[in-house]
Amino acid sequence: MTKKIKLSATVLLLWSNIFSQTTALAQTNRIVEHYKGIPNIAVGNIYVDNTTGTKYVGTEHRLYTFKNNDTTAKIIEKTGIYDIAQQNDNGETWFALKPNTVSNLKGKYINLPIITNKVNAIAVDKNEVWIGTSNGIYKTFRTNDSLVYYGPTYFKLLESQPDFEKINIKNIIIDPKNRKWVGTNEGLFVYDGYGWSLQRKNTNITALATNQNNLYMAGNRKLWVYKNFKKWQNIPLDPAIANDVVEEMKIDGLGNLWLAANELIAVYDKDLKLIQIFNRSNGFNSIQALCIDIDKQNTAWIGTGGRGVYAIRLDTSGSINPAEPLKKQTLEVSKTGKYTLYFEQDQYKISSDSINLIEKIANYMLLDLSLRASIEGHSSGTNKLEKWVVLSEKRAQNIKDYLIERGINKSRLAVVGYGNRRMIDKADVKSVLNRRVEVVLKKE
Repeated sequence: MTKKIKLSATVLLLWSNIFSQTTALAQTNRIVEHYKGIPNIAVGNIYVDNTTGTKYVGTEHRLYTFKNNDTTAKIIEKTGIYDIAQQNDNGETWFALKPNTVSNLKGKYINLPIITNKVNAIAVDKNEVWIGTSNGIYKTFRTNDSLVYYGPTYFKLLESQPDFEKINIKNIIIDPKNRKWVGTNEGLFVYDGYGWSLQRKNTNITALATNQNNLYMAGNRKLWVYKNFKKWQNIPLDPAIANDVVEEMKIDGLGNLWLAANELIAVYDKDLKLIQIFNRSNGFNSIQALCIDIDKQNTAWIGTGGRGVYAIRLDTSGSINPAEPLKKQTLEVSKTGKYTLYFEQDQYKISSDSINLIEKIANYMLLDLSLRASIEGHSSGTNKLEKWVVLSEKRAQNIKDYLIERGINKSRLAVVGYGNRRMIDKADVKSVLNRRVEVVLKKE
């Protein structure tokens, strides 16, 4: 079936120059497009400034910006970006920069203590900047540099909160009443301006979204809505979605709830009925959807794990037809087995090329609590020196730390460093095949 779209020749030419792939979806009014103004790299954050129409795209090494008609995105910061947020009153945009700095890129820089773990999330209101890390949350003020820290010890004191060693802050959102909702590996917390309270416990929160009426929460392969901020209601997930981890959620101007769920994008209407899904069968050719934001035209902009940026836009009718029945998706590789990650010579830092595979491992372990991981580090090098053992252990430990940040209990992870005792390519000791970590997943 051919879909008729009324566009002028000029507009058609413009879109063909900007987008390398366009797929008109049969029986729907949305179109999937791959934006080629940004390289096919991992995009961890994307933010739309609906006042100016500017899109901000954060990657491991760069911050890009572009507008709808830009054929190429501009690089405005040569620093890795952890998160992006905007203060709505004056439109000031803030960025979490590597390694441990938050800035508005206009002269205001907030430096976190050097012992701070990875910054995962930021949120900004009229007076304060909230910074979520992999082990606690900081509150600072836009008019000065003082820091207030809420760490594991503080959250342990909350009523009914179980004992835990780390509090991994994954999401921070601010509702219309200026309350701060914080999603963590241990549950959902809220700060009302006077103090903290625990709203949902024993839940590994992966995504939050809010509008004037409701709060939406994803975690533990489930989706909830806090209707009118009074009553929790579970939203049934189709098996195709439940197999994936919801990385981020956003609400468009039509009241639709969008889920970036790893290998697919799902759309629920304002009545919380599934109305559309996007995956490889209809043009969304990515193995991982990492982030999403939506502009005033209700175009969804999606950052992916290795395929840059996609746009899913409405046609002029501004509506979507009900989704066709979904088939349960199968994972590309077996959950159990050995997964190999490679490293640069003499380095133990995780490369950007390995992130997709580590995320898959994390997702498998989050979905199946019976899985255990043996993380085995290896190195190249001549002679059986202790430094090769240390290097291989550091490589394995970095993988373990990453999985812990993603919510995997450390008791499920074992680390060992073999040094150069188990090289695959002994003829070429510097071969990349030797510089590796093997993650072996087994059932308990």
